[in-house]
Amino acid sequence: MREISIPPDLNVLTTGWLTYALRQAGRLPPAANVSRVRREAMTDAKAVYGSLHRLHLEYSGDHGQLPPTMIAKLPSDNPAAAAIMRRRRDYRTEVRFYQEIADSDEVRTPVCYVAALDEEDDRFVLLLEDLSACRQAANGELSIAETMAVTRALAA
Repeated sequence: MREISIPPDLNVLTTGWLTYALRQAGRLPPAANVSRVRREAMTDAKAVYGSLHRLHLEYSGDHGQLPPTMIAKLPSDNPAAAAIMRRRRDYRTEVRFYQEIADSDEVRTPVCYVAALDEEDDRFVLLLEDLSACRQAANGELSIAETMAVTRALAA
């Protein structure tokens, strides 16, 4: 995967940076651009150690298979939580997972459009598939058949 630079102020959710990053990741054709982005903070999400945003994107030109929404994950806005994650190198581990492992056919993970990391200070950006249309099950909410299907998938 090509190296994608991250601006020092982490102001990456702009049309210019998104166009650059998606091109560098080989996801956006050279003749296309991200022409508009609307950022929606996901305050109801359980991202204790990261900051999640749903991006509503519009493109100019042929943008291939890129979707109208993506999830952006950035370092936590909470300085104490971000410090813990940096000390444990968890941000690096998560980015490396998406760069090196997630595309395997073993377990279905969200499609990762961009995984960028600044190794020096663990600033990172993940642009992931928006799975909000999928059902999220808590304890006891799956049928026996669903539980068995999940168990088989994890065992594989």
